[in-house]
Formats: sequence, C-alpha cells, structure tokens
Amino acid sequence: GVSTPISLSRAAYWMGRAEEALGHMPTAMADYRLGAQYPVAFYGLLSAERAGIEIDPDRLGNDRLPDWHGAKFLPSSLLQTALLLHRAGDQKLAKRFFLQLADGLNTTERGQLADLALAIDDPNIAVLVAKKAAETGDVLARAYFPLTKLAHAKLAVPADLALA
Repeated sequence: GVSTPISLSRAAYWMGRAEEALGHMPTAMADYRLGAQYPVAFYGLLSAERAGIEIDPDRLGNDRLPDWHGAKFLPSSLLQTALLLHRAGDQKLAKRFFLQLADGLNTTERGQLADLALAIDDPNIAVLVAKKAAETGDVLARAYFPLTKLAHAKLAVPADLALA
C-alpha cells in the first residue's frame, strides 16, 4: 500500500482537485486538509495552499539531529568509498554507495548522512537520502529542501528571480 508522505499528499491533493471540479467543496477541503498534513512533500504544500492552511516553519527543516561528525557510520567502507568517488567526480557511482549505506541506517543516522551530504556540497545526495527515509515513513525535512549557494550569494536581483 501507499505510505510515504509524498504519495499520501499527492493522493489527497488530486482527490481534492477532483471533488472541487465536481463542486463538492466540503469534501475537497477535507482532502486538502489531509494532504496538508505532509508539508515536506510538494503536494502537501499545494494542499495547504488550496485549504488556506499556513505551514509551521518548524516542520520545514529544523530537524534536531546529532552532528554528523560523531556518526557511528563514519568509518564504514561504504561511506569511505562514496566519499572517494565523490571527490573523484564520479557522482553517479558515489550516489549508489551513499544510498547503499542509507539502506542500513536508522532515522537519526540517515539524517546525519544527509547533513554530511550537505556539508560536502551535494544537496542531490541529501534529497535522495531523505527520500530513502520517507520510504519507511521517516521525515528529514531539512534534507528535502536544501539551500543552494544562491541563498547566501550577494545578487543584483532577488534569489527567486535568479533561480527562474
């Protein structure tokens, strides 16, 4: 069955859209409220918008995890190989090792691995680790929405315009 925040929010959002198209607004709003329970997923955010629900910013990236520098998996040969491949520029193969490592970790450790990926400037790996965690119902909000270098850059235009 469907159990990840991404799938649950997507289903609720599209049920809401269908009910809305049929003119069944009370049912549509109930569906949107259901989808909005998963604000770390794109469709959860869309559901919240349709339902007029403001998202609590604390649910969008303030994961309270131990620092990755103290993680038990640091000496792992999988991680060491992933890091070597990353430094060598073989991102495709590095990704495979990071995700293989993530398979054997608990939620806290996956969060630490995602933080490590952000520290080595690889937000793609962080997002993939967060998605791996979501497969078991765990939410790593900070890794879902990593900040790019533009967040700290001095730009002549607003960051959202630069990203467009």
